[in-house]
Amino acid sequence: MADENVVVETPHQDGAGIVTGTIAPPAVAGPGEWQTHIPTEYKAEKLWEPLKEKPLGDVLKGYAESQKLIGGSVKIPGADATPEEKTAFNRKLGVPETADAYDLGPAFKDVPADDPIAKSFRSTAHQSGLTPSQVAAVTGFYQEMLAAGDTRIMQANEQGEKALKAEWGATYDHRASLAARAARQFGGDEIVSVLDGAGIGSHPAVVKMFEKLGREMAEDGAIVSDAQGIVGPRAATTKINEILGNPKHAYWVQDDPGHKAAVAEMTSLQRIKAAGEE
Repeated sequence: MADENVVVETPHQDGAGIVTGTIAPPAVAGPGEWQTHIPTEYKAEKLWEPLKEKPLGDVLKGYAESQKLIGGSVKIPGADATPEEKTAFNRKLGVPETADAYDLGPAFKDVPADDPIAKSFRSTAHQSGLTPSQVAAVTGFYQEMLAAGDTRIMQANEQGEKALKAEWGATYDHRASLAARAARQFGGDEIVSVLDGAGIGSHPAVVKMFEKLGREMAEDGAIVSDAQGIVGPRAATTKINEILGNPKHAYWVQDDPGHKAAVAEMTSLQRIKAAGEE
């Protein structure tokens, strides 16, 4: 056993016989006994407090683990750190060697690699020491903001269209078409895209402005009042005259199954005609 005395036999110096003796095993420091070996200048350190009653083996194990931790730690460069030290620190964090190594994610999937904005963002991210995961978080947030903006624009357009339909009733199709044609003829497709992109393409005030402009342009012959497939004032007037000139039309015959529908149609046509006279 390791804690028992060991019997040792050695020859006598004068060769007269064998001398038998015992050697005690080396003493093992018990819990806390190792503290007697702490240098005087370190005895007052508080770091020994949690180790006071632990055996030397546990103390040595703790030291070994702390060295492993120190070896795997990253030291943050100070204000006087050299560019090389800062670069080495960034590499340990995972910052890529070059700015073009960043993957900007879905938000920039359709943006060319040499796009000035994309290049500038990559360069700024690299100079700031951003990791790929941090860049992904920023571009992901940007994409969410774009999606939220698209949703708001869509909702604004839907609300504007609903308000105009309620106000214009049966004349909506004609007047909205007239406004759209006036906007395109006045400012081209570019102005329409700008208005729609800003979420005001269907704003009642904007549509009314172009509808009024469209009626003035139609009066001057700059654009056709009635668009193909849409009943405008001219088509409505023609249809009204046809109905009024046909005594057999369901509009005049109350017993006709289509009388109510004919009356509703006449009301709608009259509204469209009146809209063109405003």
